[in-house]
Order: sequence, then structure tokens, then C-alpha cells
Amino acid sequence: MGKIFFIILSIFGAIYSFAPAEAGHLVAGNSFSDPSKTVPMPDSWIEQPIERGEVDLKVMMDQQMHSVLAPIIQEYAKKRHIKISLSDGTCGNSAGSLLKKQADIGAFCCPPRNADRLPGLQFYTLGISPIAIITHPDNQITDVTTDQIRDIFSGSINRWSELNKPDGSPGPNKPIQQVARLHCKPRPGHWRLILDNEDLFSVNLKEVGTIPDMLSTAATNPRSIGHISSWLAEEHNKDKKRVKSLKINGTSPTDLQALIDGRYPFYKTFSITTWGGSSVENSHAKDLKKFLLQQVDKLDDKYLFASHSKLRNAGWHFDGYELTGPKQKNK
Repeated sequence: MGKIFFIILSIFGAIYSFAPAEAGHLVAGNSFSDPSKTVPMPDSWIEQPIERGEVDLKVMMDQQMHSVLAPIIQEYAKKRHIKISLSDGTCGNSAGSLLKKQADIGAFCCPPRNADRLPGLQFYTLGISPIAIITHPDNQITDVTTDQIRDIFSGSINRWSELNKPDGSPGPNKPIQQVARLHCKPRPGHWRLILDNEDLFSVNLKEVGTIPDMLSTAATNPRSIGHISSWLAEEHNKDKKRVKSLKINGTSPTDLQALIDGRYPFYKTFSITTWGGSSVENSHAKDLKKFLLQQVDKLDDKYLFASHSKLRNAGWHFDGYELTGPKQKNK
């Protein structure tokens, strides 16, 4: 019981130490956390092996990466005749499975927080993908600035007439309905690149819990504005235009080169983990990690995925295999 209490205290200490002292005064949140930070854990936990049962490899993935990589991983397992338990959930599910030593590999759709950095755990960035700002397809506004997006979601801009249509005339004199999915609140990046924390969002914000809810709200409410991974917005529009993605500073979220060049401001960061240490190392995990790092360079263009190798070549900052900083604008 005492060991469990020690672990809980360690985790909560790491969570609170992650938040910057001035967080409430920031506009955009941190993009990444410090890779040098590690949660202190007792020796009994460090020596604890992974619970695999009758499989060779246990993988816990966030739902977005699962939808993209699950078929690739299943084919990989079939060709190599290994048994892989592959589950999907959230970044929190991945973090929890790793903490309980119930996964060889965890996958995240957000950069890790300090509390995710367990002893022996190594993060590998697969790449990033743009976050689209979506509206109803009948909305006549097509292009906004980064600052305008932040003002919209904070409520400083609260009517569409405060923005201009392509011909320079004001938008409709209708109130804006901000819609947000504030998932993974403790982790940096993702929606926090718009505004640092939930307290900075408009008091009129409509918060939704799922991706389908975000899409359906934008598709049915002409006054709404929301955010979602760009490839999901494109997939949603495959048969019929149900939502529209706004350009940001003249740049479309489907312009992957603009994202790589640092000209598109909003994106999600995807990573996987493996363990190091005699009690937790798994050669199958290392082989799968290496395979996935190679495969993300070959993903279908529809996923709008900027792989780790493309980011590294473009001047983004890495600590080993983990993305730790955006491309500098002067590069």
C-alpha cells in the first residue's frame, strides 16, 4: 500500500510541476514538454516486468493513430508470425497502460507531459498532422489570421461581421458559436496551440466530447467554428461537403509543405514509446518501432502526415528521436 501511495504522489507531483508559472497569462500554450524530466519511481516498479499474458507484444494506441496504423501493424504481425494485442483508446489510456506496465508500446496523439515520462520509457515522434479550423460550408468567411482565430475562441471576436469575406465586405451579422473538444488537458500541443488552457476560451464555448460531435455541430450550425485533425475533416467531406476548413494566414490546412515550413500554426504531434531496461525490454517492440518509423514516410497522402524525417530535414528540433521544438521562422 505504501508503494502505491508513493507512486500516486510522484505522478501528481509531476503533473503540477509541468504547468508553467505564467500559464494563465499565455495566449498559446507550450508546444512540447522537457524530455529531460522523468517521474521518480521506486525500484520495485522499475524492476516490474510487462504483463503480456499469452501474446508477444502489447500495444495501446490513441484512436487516431489506431485508425491509421492498425492495418499496417496487423499485417506486420501476420508476416512475422507474432501475436500482438492491439488496443485503441486515448492518450490517457496509453499513459495508464504504461504506468501499470501493461503495454510494451504506447501511442500518443499529443506530446507527452512530464508525468508521462516514466523511467526507462523512450518517446519516438512519428510526425505531425495539421489541425483544421472548420465551419459550416455555407459560411462566407474563407481566410483568417492566427490572431483572429485566438480572438474568436476567446470571445474577443464574437460576431461573423467582425471578419471580412473575400471581397472585403463584412461577414453576416450573426453571433459566433465557438465549439471545442478540450481533450488531454494536461498535455502540451494540440488545441492548446490555439489557447493555452480552458479558462481562456469564451464563456459561450460549446464543449463536445467526441470527434463525431465536433463534425456534426459544424455541419448543422451555420454560426459554428471548431477544430479537428485536417485529414478527418477531408474524410468527412469525401462524399458530400458537410464542413469547410478555413485558411489561416492565407494557407490551407491541406498544404502539408506549409506545415513543414512552419507557415501553418496548428497541428497534432504523434509519437510511440518503447521501454529500456532488462526487466521491460522487448525485441519485438524495438522491431515494430523501427518498422513504424519507416512506414510513416509511406503513408497515403490523404492522412496529411508530415513524418519525422521530413520535419528533421526542414529544421525542426529533435532530442534524439523525439520532436521537442518547432521550426524556427528564420530557417
